[in-house]
Amino acid sequence: MPWRVALFENVFMLHGLDDGDRFRRYIVSNSVKRVVIVGSDYVGVGVNETLRRLEREVIVVECHEHLLWHMLDRGIAEHVEHVLTESSVEFVLGKRAAS
Repeated sequence: MPWRVALFENVFMLHGLDDGDRFRRYIVSNSVKRVVIVGSDYVGVGVNETLRRLEREVIVVECHEHLLWHMLDRGIAEHVEHVLTESSVEFVLGKRAAS
């Protein structure tokens, strides 16, 4: 997937603070209303807070059945999902993203 990201100006891979700043500037300057996050690692889950403060609709797509699948057990992951869902984050779990 990384090589395909370069084909789209509105697709970002966040590796560091510079990427995050570029992502935020793009969202604000282009009045982006809906953001789809592919993957639920710490960065993917963590960026939700910034997006919610910017009042953007957030959808997280994760190919596994629960968030942070490689870091948390199912019970804790379900609690995190519940907390984020209450703040209007939508989850699509067990599905792969496609362009």
